[in-house]
Amino acid sequence: MPPNRRITQHTGTETNGGAATIFTVQLPEASTDVLLLRIIFQRTAGTAANYTLLGGDKAAFTDDAADGRVFAFAITTVATDTDHLFDPPIPITTDANGQVHLMAQWDAGADNDATAIAVVEQV
Repeated sequence: MPPNRRITQHTGTETNGGAATIFTVQLPEASTDVLLLRIIFQRTAGTAANYTLLGGDKAAFTDDAADGRVFAFAITTVATDTDHLFDPPIPITTDANGQVHLMAQWDAGADNDATAIAVVEQV
């Protein structure tokens, strides 16, 4: 690995998430280009049976690549954590607050809690 690579890990949490609740993972720098190397997502509480994890590069992204969505996974049961290595990594620009945005699209309830870990390389 070249010595100038800067790979960091960042955690975000969702509390009382519903079908379209967007939550964030805070990175150290605003408006920075990063490569998303890995995403880990685990539901920790709630009534949903399934979720579809989406990631976006703006606070109000939708499930549409033309409106900020940068990745989407298939429907997953809450008993299965998402732990995905992106190959190739996904380029994404943090927003003005240094955040990457996630949406779990829960299939039930507005009481779902989760933890997400993003591993990124700053470019």
